[in-house]
Amino acid sequence: MISRHSLILLLLVVACSAAAAPATKPAQRIACLGDSITDGFTYPLLVQQALREAKQPVPLMINAGYGGDGVAAMRQRLDRDVFAYHPDLVIVSAGINDLGLPDGKYEAGLNALLDDLAKQKVGVLVLTLSTLSPRHKQIFPRCEAYNEILRKAASAHNMKVGEVALSMGKAMAAGEVLNEPDGSHLSFAGYRAFVRGVLDGLGHPDVVVPEHAKLTAPGGLVHDWKILRQSDDKPLTAEAVAALKIDDSWKPLTLPSTEAQASWFWEQEQQLGMALNLDKLAGDGNRFVGVATFKADADRDVVINVGCDLHTIWLNGERIYQSGSGAAFHIGRDHIPAQLKAGSNSIVIESGKMFHLTIDDIATW
Repeated sequence: MISRHSLILLLLVVACSAAAAPATKPAQRIACLGDSITDGFTYPLLVQQALREAKQPVPLMINAGYGGDGVAAMRQRLDRDVFAYHPDLVIVSAGINDLGLPDGKYEAGLNALLDDLAKQKVGVLVLTLSTLSPRHKQIFPRCEAYNEILRKAASAHNMKVGEVALSMGKAMAAGEVLNEPDGSHLSFAGYRAFVRGVLDGLGHPDVVVPEHAKLTAPGGLVHDWKILRQSDDKPLTAEAVAALKIDDSWKPLTLPSTEAQASWFWEQEQQLGMALNLDKLAGDGNRFVGVATFKADADRDVVINVGCDLHTIWLNGERIYQSGSGAAFHIGRDHIPAQLKAGSNSIVIESGKMFHLTIDDIATW
């Protein structure tokens, strides 16, 4: 079984939709530290696509976004979600969830976060705030005050600034709708304007932001599942897993699905191999069991990558994963070392209405 130390060395990147272009030297590793705007993975994927289409070196993007996080929460998880992957550069997107803090507390928290990053002698790009919809115009002055705090803190730490606020402001002035109906999360047009600011901050002002995302499911995606709605909220036990019998009550699921989705974001997640709307497939409910089988030519160490609302994993009857509270959403949120046996292997998961799971051979990391 792969050791924890070896796993950290191997997990230098989060699985993304496409591999980086071949290069004579290792690709730059960028950790994207942020909140839900980062967690959804759209902006790191668009940055990669833009650079790939411009025939520029494509960095490996580590998604370190957690929905709802402010600067204090981001600071608490630096060791686990950023430094463990030894990035060359950290992109910091923080502030929207801190707008309600008392005066001075955000600035102090931001400077403490940047102090921790500076001690690691890692490159840092600090992003100004993403733009809220005009219906929140009453707090625009506070947003601009936070942007000045960000610029001042970055300058004090000799760090670069990505002017997301300015690029999004130009797009808004041009009449583009940059936010989802909630007024804070970004539309695809919003992400394009956001990525303009990121690329400029990375030193690529001439690289064009893609008009459309080009996505494929990552390698190692487990394609074929049988899904059953759980009739109660009791977690599975080893005995219950061993007693599972697949019959006609289990619904087949093939990933990536081609079901029409209500928004561009869910289309994106579906193309990346996420299982969605399990309640429509297997019946109304909030908890589901999924079963898949696959063959291995020989015993081998693997890494199982999970995301979204996946709760537990049982491999060949042994529970190898249980999610913690407050887990992030994005694909590749957690990475679990495991060992496949030669021949047939079975995997059982417990999930909410959506999940993502890939299995990667160690040799691919």
